[in-house]
Amino acid sequence: MLCNVCREGLGGIWDPNKSKRLGSLKDFPEILQLRFRDVDDDFNKVLNESELLEPEHYVFGHHVDYDSLLRSKQQGCVACKEFLDVNDRDDVNATFAKLGYYSVFCVGLSRAHFDQPAMLVYSGEMMEEFFHELVVHDGNKKKEKDCVNSMISPSTSDEKTWTLVQTWLDRCLKSHGLCQNRALAGFSPTRLLELVTMGTEKTFRLVQHGEFDPSERYVTLSHCWGTEPASKKLRLLVSTISDLRGGTPVAVLPRTFRHAFEIIERLHVRYIWIDRLCIIQDLEDDWRAESAVMQLVYRNGFLNIAALGASDDQGGCFFDRDPAQVGPSIINLNPSQDLPSHYRHVDETETWAPDFNMQPLITRAWVLQERMLAARNLYFGRQQVFWECFTANCCETIPTGPLLTWMPREEGGLDNTSSKLGGFAWKQLINPKSPNVREDRDAFQNLLFEWSSAVRAYCECSLTYSRDKLIALSGLANDMSIKLREINPKYDAYLAGIWKFTMPDSLLWTVKGPSPRPSRYRAPSWSWASVDGAVNLPVGGGNSSASLVRVLGAEASPRGKNAMGEVSGGRIVLEGPICVAKDLQLPKLSPVQHNIQKIRTLLHLETSLPIDVHLTMAEVRFDTSDDQDDEVHVLSFWSRPYPEFSEMVTHGLALVPVDPSRTLYRRVGYVSINIEFAVDGKRQDSRNPLLSACPVRAVEIV
Repeated sequence: MLCNVCREGLGGIWDPNKSKRLGSLKDFPEILQLRFRDVDDDFNKVLNESELLEPEHYVFGHHVDYDSLLRSKQQGCVACKEFLDVNDRDDVNATFAKLGYYSVFCVGLSRAHFDQPAMLVYSGEMMEEFFHELVVHDGNKKKEKDCVNSMISPSTSDEKTWTLVQTWLDRCLKSHGLCQNRALAGFSPTRLLELVTMGTEKTFRLVQHGEFDPSERYVTLSHCWGTEPASKKLRLLVSTISDLRGGTPVAVLPRTFRHAFEIIERLHVRYIWIDRLCIIQDLEDDWRAESAVMQLVYRNGFLNIAALGASDDQGGCFFDRDPAQVGPSIINLNPSQDLPSHYRHVDETETWAPDFNMQPLITRAWVLQERMLAARNLYFGRQQVFWECFTANCCETIPTGPLLTWMPREEGGLDNTSSKLGGFAWKQLINPKSPNVREDRDAFQNLLFEWSSAVRAYCECSLTYSRDKLIALSGLANDMSIKLREINPKYDAYLAGIWKFTMPDSLLWTVKGPSPRPSRYRAPSWSWASVDGAVNLPVGGGNSSASLVRVLGAEASPRGKNAMGEVSGGRIVLEGPICVAKDLQLPKLSPVQHNIQKIRTLLHLETSLPIDVHLTMAEVRFDTSDDQDDEVHVLSFWSRPYPEFSEMVTHGLALVPVDPSRTLYRRVGYVSINIEFAVDGKRQDSRNPLLSACPVRAVEIV
């Protein structure tokens, strides 16, 4: 989308009455110097010999002031968004200001100088040039066929949008082999909601397992509950079961649910699963049991409706919109109308990203596993509708996909992603923050990397109830457990968010910023689930890099029957070299909010005497601000020399004892220690003098 200033300016370059011509190009020497960088001083000769088209001889007015530019930036103009990286309110070009403008532009139309037409924008006291390539939109050659759709309708619920949705679905059902047979035979949900239509009246009723054909299709819904107290919402409770089984008008439902029923009617599907109306909310045993099979509910569903743009149940799935603010701006650069004549900005292929990434649903932690496990996701955003399956991802403005920038859009259309996903357990989600392709390793390594990536993405999302940290990921954990068991039956031991066989490497997780611990116990301190906030989780498994420690024992106590859900406790026994870090202090250049403290002294565990090493860099990254202390015990996990820096690097965990015997500990952070070590000629001693001073001890961490 281009702002009105850019769109009207480009559209009027052939008509002096439409776009303000500030003067001839030769009257702006600074622009000439930027425009023709290879020319020394004879610009008149260049202009005369270049055979420029008529508009190319002029400089046009652009934004009149900084505020106009800022508004365009905020609206999402693909050209003006680049300005604020280098320009500000006081960065004014005196020549342009005298003419009444903050910025100006020229056009490049001659193929002798440009591969494609271009808009060149200029601004700033020290003049900057912003080059914007324009690409063909209405080409009549195959290679000129545009992947961007400019025919956007005024609503996400109208027939034009639904025709596109039906195209995506039909293509998936007919030709996407990876998307077929995702369901597990023999499973059907405990309860579903059945849509019943009698004349013009639409009702729904709650049906139990055994009251519907297990082979019949059903749809699921991902949505935000909102901030309104749950007690004020229509829910499945022990007291409402009878009423919901008897039948209820669809019209009494909140808007998001009403729209969901409208969608399944369009899909010709009778049944839908909505968590709030299919799990008994005031019966804890039912909630735990249904949470344990959540992965099967979404995996076996025909399609998942994602209410992307709704922050609560009244937000809805359908939205009105301004097509000019959503679709690409198409500019006629050829008044003779010979093809090609219409062009767009090259970055119009990326404008879908904020339409997706800034939506409320994406921030909800529960939704991550719903998105990953469903065979097909249909996202209803405020600006446009998105499609995502195991083979394709696309949206209304990029209807043939893919949205991942690493894929060549001109090859393969909807099926572009299929060649890369056969070796993965889960689909690659639409994610503007991480648009790169996954490296396809062997099946086992793919699983490990997928789990690590899922945990990282999950921890960046939010939970209404902190206690749900493990249970909201239990669906993915259960699904991963099945896949790991197929490789090795011993690989399915899952302890408070960490696969046992990936230890000890996976115990070296780190926080990415300020992270509090919940007030109520949720997980042992050695688990990433014991903190809130973003984390980095090492992959682990395979060839361990943590060669200094051994796992002597590890266990977690599930709070209920779901081994992948909540835990009431956990312990791990590790054996490795241990010492004491003392006199910790905040480094001068480190942000306080990152909870990093510098280690000044290392002591022998037993004698408390200083260890004779020269620290070049040693720090503790505490898990939370409450964990900070001036003394911690360091359990080293791995060590390796870096001869090029004459350093020995050691990483491990920061622990504090919780009993006088100093055998029972809790984790408080991650430790990095760099020490200087001697180089003797061409020989270099790879033994770590720090480890030589550390006794090997078995410690229990809770």
